[in-house]
Amino acid sequence: AVVTMSANDFMDFLLSYIVGFGFLILERMYIGPLLSNILNWSYNVFSAMIHSVRKLLPPILSGDQNDSTSNSEDSETVHEENEETLEPLLGSYTSYSCDVLSLLYFPF
Repeated sequence: AVVTMSANDFMDFLLSYIVGFGFLILERMYIGPLLSNILNWSYNVFSAMIHSVRKLLPPILSGDQNDSTSNSEDSETVHEENEETLEPLLGSYTSYSCDVLSLLYFPF
């Protein structure tokens, strides 16, 4: 809405509105729902890389003084995720209500 305020003419206004609306649709349909999965995946990859680098380093360089602590790190628990929670619905509701409030604050 702020971008459309600086439009020179009506066609510039329509173009900026359509592009902004397109970004809004992309964010709601593709980026928003997958953002937590992408962040979790990148965290897991980064943790695995750090773990493999620590495994390759000698114990003195990695900060481990004995190998007994590195064996306890190998046993990781797997947490199952419950996909049927209320958080995605609340996130969508928050997004929609913020968009409605922004339409009220910026009516042009």
